[in-house]
Amino acid sequence: PDHGVRHEAAVACSAVATAFPCEGRRILKSRIDDMQSHMNEIERLAVESEAEAAAAAKMAPKKKFRRPRLTKTADTTTTSVEKSMPHQYAIHGNAIVVSMLVHELHHLPG
Repeated sequence: PDHGVRHEAAVACSAVATAFPCEGRRILKSRIDDMQSHMNEIERLAVESEAEAAAAAKMAPKKKFRRPRLTKTADTTTTSVEKSMPHQYAIHGNAIVVSMLVHELHHLPG
């Protein structure tokens, strides 16, 4: 994913906020709500990943006097990180928009 696209979108939102402060405030509120929903989704994925890892640890046979093998926990963690990446990108893009809008709206009337 290209980080420049998120920056360009944030600049466009900032320009809209400069021209239309009321619309900028509406965009700001919606971006904050969107960030919260993506954060909730990341937290849900983390809880699911931890539950899967705990279940895998319970199911793994315990052997004495042997070197512990790498379990599927690493695979589960990698998969959950991959699943969370779109949400992380969305949070990053929204954070850029919010920071630019707060900077612009601070100086505008209304």
